[in-house]
Amino acid sequence: GMKICDGRPNLRERYGGKGSSLLYVHDLNLPSRDGFILPTSIPRSGLHHDDRAWLEREITQHLRILEADIARSGVRKRFGDSTEPLVLAVRGGSVFSMPGMLSTIVFVGMNDRIAEALAQHGPWCAYDSYRRFLASYGLAMWGVDLETFNVVDDAKRRYGVEYKTDLPGEAMREIAEESKTVFRDHGFSNELEEALADPMRQLVDSVVTVFESWNKERARRYREI
Repeated sequence: GMKICDGRPNLRERYGGKGSSLLYVHDLNLPSRDGFILPTSIPRSGLHHDDRAWLEREITQHLRILEADIARSGVRKRFGDSTEPLVLAVRGGSVFSMPGMLSTIVFVGMNDRIAEALAQHGPWCAYDSYRRFLASYGLAMWGVDLETFNVVDDAKRRYGVEYKTDLPGEAMREIAEESKTVFRDHGFSNELEEALADPMRQLVDSVVTVFESWNKERARRYREI
């Protein structure tokens, strides 16, 4: 419930374009997705490197507030809980538009157990979400682009269908498994197991990686241009 039109410091500088827009939307009482925004002061001061334990505590605290907010709307979801899982998208924002330059990681909080739990309500969506988590996480964390390995196209050929949406849930599960194999083949077996065993680690690593993407070569070049 932050009032934002009372001469405070520039919100866009503090929370980036996406974050400040969400605050304005909230201030106008328009419906928006639940979430929390980490201010740019964290990466500017290097806190995400210097005090990871502090960052983890901050994120955990805001996660609990987020879960409580969602619960007030009559839905119980908890991050890392395989019975009623909450999954998150981690996105970066800037003072000016930088389309596609900063890392984005979607469906953070997924692993085999959680995908199986979600599959009880719809296997296709559950394993498509898992695949999208693996693809975005692997690209952001390890620079491995799953798109170049044609995992989805191979499955479409195997099942004799033209569109991904025509694949059965079982095929989507196979795609998720094959995605993991690609990362193992690239030498990220231990990192993958650690990430899947610990959703909180996924979340903190994702936040750090999104912050870091500001200084990646392509983002720097984009700003120069």
